[in-house]
Amino acid sequence: MKNILLVVATDNELAALRRVCSLKSEGIGANKFFSRDEENYHLDVIHGGIGKAAMAFMLGLCYARKHYDLILNIGVAGSLSDELKPMDIFCATKSAYYDVSLPGLPRGKMDDMPLYFECDEKIVELAKQIDSEVKTGLVLTGDLFVTKNNLPEGIERDFDHPLAIDMESASVGESAYIGKVPYGILRTVSDTVTTSDDEKEYEKNVAEASDRAARMALEILRLYSSI
Repeated sequence: MKNILLVVATDNELAALRRVCSLKSEGIGANKFFSRDEENYHLDVIHGGIGKAAMAFMLGLCYARKHYDLILNIGVAGSLSDELKPMDIFCATKSAYYDVSLPGLPRGKMDDMPLYFECDEKIVELAKQIDSEVKTGLVLTGDLFVTKNNLPEGIERDFDHPLAIDMESASVGESAYIGKVPYGILRTVSDTVTTSDDEKEYEKNVAEASDRAARMALEILRLYSSI
């Protein structure tokens, strides 16, 4: 039986998951750890928190408890491209930090870490199998809620065609890389960061977008567990 870790960052994303499936509280922390048993896999769920540090810390706690066969991070993300519209489902092929800068290294590269944290190809394939309209590509991560007014400069120049942006994916990718665990990133687009009303768009769409990601994640895991 596979052990799978499903990771969300926000209250909205956790609430969406609990709307589409029942979760058992593990009684560890303040509503941070949950679980669910399926026929072919055991699912642990963590509410990791917003931002890179919170997410990495919570993943470290999980790694200390048991071995996982897969980590899947789900939730919402902002779009950086006309290719991604609000409510589109996005499955990352890789993740990277846009807010890392070290002397002599490419933007985004953290010392001896890779520039891009490659996602598990099986997750991408299954997402496309379920819905051929799923978009795939690079997601960028940094500790900033990005809007038109604070969009980081030069990201199209410095990275390989980024499509989405969020605050946790690359942290999950780096943690998975260090822990030698396959990982996937599944997000629904909640907002387009190149528009001036980005925050309003996010608030309008976040609940429905979170629900879509949660439902898709459970379908992916059903298929993944039988491989």
